[in-house]
Amino acid sequence: MQDSQRGGVPFPLLLVALLLFTFVWADSAADKAALRRQLELERAGQQGFREGLHTGGGLAQ
Repeated sequence: MQDSQRGGVPFPLLLVALLLFTFVWADSAADKAALRRQLELERAGQQGFREGLHTGGGLAQ
């Protein structure tokens, strides 16, 4: 590996940068998926609460 002698970026540094980018991207995607699931659960809970109010239920029953 003579890249560092020619003024290029050494291969191990490129590999580490690629792995770091991949892990950060995957973590970001996982966070977005978790937020999406949480939002869907909150919407489903609100919908169920509204349906309970319309049928005369609510929190008391």
